[in-house]
Amino acid sequence: MIKYMRMDLGERENIYNLLQQGFNQSSIATILGRHRSSIAREVRRCTVDPLGYLPDRAERDAQSFLRRNPQIFRSEKLRTCVTLLLKKGWSPEQISGRLKLEQSEVQVSHETIYKFIYSEEGQKQKLYLLLTRKKVKRTRWYSRKPKKSHIPDAAGIAHRPKSIEKRKTIVSHIELGA
Repeated sequence: MIKYMRMDLGERENIYNLLQQGFNQSSIATILGRHRSSIAREVRRCTVDPLGYLPDRAERDAQSFLRRNPQIFRSEKLRTCVTLLLKKGWSPEQISGRLKLEQSEVQVSHETIYKFIYSEEGQKQKLYLLLTRKKVKRTRWYSRKPKKSHIPDAAGIAHRPKSIEKRKTIVSHIELGA
């Protein structure tokens, strides 16, 4: 499997030159060795400018998407504060909430704290051991949902006969309609 690589400025300049020469997006994708949807997405995302697709503006936009909230990885003060509070037994939600409540100059969401904990740096420091569940990997959201009932053809309580309400006779399984 080919590892995904982000487009760089050189590729964006190639896209611009090929578009100027009249190549279509499928041809450009073949020439650059990319999937055609990647080229289409790149061109579509960066054509809001009246001048059309420009590689330098596309690169600037891509850099802004790269890390929308990198504070915790770059700010030593925030990193130390988060690590210290985690060691005191605080949860990421509590840390985030406290920083917002105090209107501190350093604020961060709980999701960013979780990303930091499970990043390479956080794994080296074994910060996951400071969380309640102490899991090495984060559990996916969809795995936390309750599962469906495993009883096939289960009849709901609303469909039972009225004679059961009196509790005078034993109703057989066949009588219930199952």
